[in-house]
Amino acid sequence: SGRDPGAIRRRRSPLEALSIGVPMQDTDIAMRCNIVTLSEEEGIPFSKRRILDHSSGEISTEDCAVLLHAVMEKLDRDPYHFYVGTSYRHCLVWENGKNLELTPPHDVLTQRVGNYLPEDEMLLSMQKKSYEILKAHPLNRKRKEQGLNPANSFWFWGAGTKPILTSFEKIYHKKGVMISAVD
Repeated sequence: SGRDPGAIRRRRSPLEALSIGVPMQDTDIAMRCNIVTLSEEEGIPFSKRRILDHSSGEISTEDCAVLLHAVMEKLDRDPYHFYVGTSYRHCLVWENGKNLELTPPHDVLTQRVGNYLPEDEMLLSMQKKSYEILKAHPLNRKRKEQGLNPANSFWFWGAGTKPILTSFEKIYHKKGVMISAVD
């Protein structure tokens, strides 16, 4: 016995946020902040770039944290807060945010990003700024020298609110456990 997934239809980002200890209020919106590889052609606008790799070559958590912190220094301010997750999978919490439809990066691999960018101006601005910060980061220069994909842009998706559930223990009078392939 357990929970009916259909009865608690939520996006996975809030669950991932809670799994890494992110404090969320009921009105907050959590979204996945993947660090992806975008094409780096000179002289083309951000909207014409292509997603080459949704995971930046399965970048390590340690390397990704360095890059995330470089962007956080410039972009983490109320009401937007970033949190380090695992590998390329991180979290953005938007306090009192809007629940938006955002496209997963793995759904648009090799495609130009223009039709899939956030309609929200601040989220779009943050994605563009993340690219400007990360494309020249020393860690990404080193990755390219090693033949690895650069982790050169944030990509937001999977926006959702915190699940509000009665505890499993309260319903079934037993403690429960969950097993998952990701956080």
